[in-house]
Order: sequence, then structure tokens, then C-alpha cells
Amino acid sequence: MACEVTDATSIAAIVEAARPIDMAQGGGFPEPYAEMVHSVFARIASEPADQVTHARDVVEAVWRAVTDPTAFLRIPAGADAVALFKN
Repeated sequence: MACEVTDATSIAAIVEAARPIDMAQGGGFPEPYAEMVHSVFARIASEPADQVTHARDVVEAVWRAVTDPTAFLRIPAGADAVALFKN
């Protein structure tokens, strides 16, 4: 899929088309870390749907960082990151 990096809609389409990688199930972590990884992913999965970062949130934050000269050095992406950023 072609991506026009100067177009936020094109970037968002690429991110949305990407399938999630299930690292915990796919063996992407060494065995000594399995318990920790599973607990982290279980906690993330239990978060309310409106309090997680979605691919579109990241795309919008990156787009703002690249195109807005007044953007802060740190730009939270997603409701969960915004909540953490305020603390």
C-alpha cells in the first residue's frame, strides 16, 4: 500500500490497515519475561475502550509534531497518554 507522507489521511489509512501483532501469544518475548508480559497485556486489555491509545491518536500526534511549529516537545497520543501527561 502506497503512503503519501505529507498527507495525514494517507498515513492514517496505512496505520488502520495494519493488523495488530499479538506479541504475548506469538512468542515475541523470552520465556523469563512471559509472566510479566501477560500481566501487562491483561491490564491493558481490561482498560476501558475510551482510555486507550488508538493508531489514529498516534498518527495525529506525529502529524502535529511534524507540521505544527508551536507543538510541544512531548505530545501525548490517546486518552490514556493525555491522562498520564497531566500528572
